[in-house]
Amino acid sequence: MAAEALSRFPAECGQAPDVCFAAAHSIGLGDRLELLDRLPVGRVLLELSEHDRCRTTTRCDTRWRRSGSALRHIVVTTPDVIKLDRSLVDGVTGDPVLRTLVRSLVDFGHGFDATVVAEGVETAADAATLLALDVDLGQGWHFGRPGPAADLADCPPRATRSASSPRAAAATG
Repeated sequence: MAAEALSRFPAECGQAPDVCFAAAHSIGLGDRLELLDRLPVGRVLLELSEHDRCRTTTRCDTRWRRSGSALRHIVVTTPDVIKLDRSLVDGVTGDPVLRTLVRSLVDFGHGFDATVVAEGVETAADAATLLALDVDLGQGWHFGRPGPAADLADCPPRATRSASSPRAAAATG
């Protein structure tokens, strides 16, 4: 089991986390705000979305920075994990187009040994379909509701796949 850490600021702040992070970035302190120096490095996974720009990786080129293409983002960074957005996951059981797309993305990710995570899994039916499509990990309310970090104290350091159900480990968040 694994979990996704989400930023929450005290109510007195009066701003949503995305507003606080944008303000910090606008004055050059965004990276400092985002660093979580008390977490064990071996358990931290950096998440880049199609909205993020690569600023420090030397493998990034100017064409990719201008294009903003999510697929180019994957090619340039060769990620260890590909996370499928909930818009591709929600309702996958009843939508043949989504199933075909997810299957293609799983094949693509597994082609370079990436772990494929489905986010926003909310039903048992979608979880079963995603498992049948060889999605490695699932994340969403079907697996558990968000909770305090203290609840994760006894979690193993990394998710493992059982022999009886390959690629069936789940992440909550």
